[in-house]
Amino acid sequence: MYSKTLRYFMSYLRLPSESLDRLLDKDPKIIQMDICDYVIHLKKSVIIAPRSIQAYLAAFHKFYVMNDVTQLNWTKIH
Repeated sequence: MYSKTLRYFMSYLRLPSESLDRLLDKDPKIIQMDICDYVIHLKKSVIIAPRSIQAYLAAFHKFYVMNDVTQLNWTKIH
């Protein structure tokens, strides 16, 4: 589930799916904005359950915490 979610996010950002490290190259504020924009995109354009969006956010949270990107404001993102 996590890898599929990250691939969808990378597709949204128009990044190659094999280079997860490119998600870490940005400033934390830009990363936060990208995640928020993606969640808004999911809510508007795709019929998706709120629980599914929570699962997507859990995948992002785990990915960024495991890669030591701790400056993201997860309260604001949620």
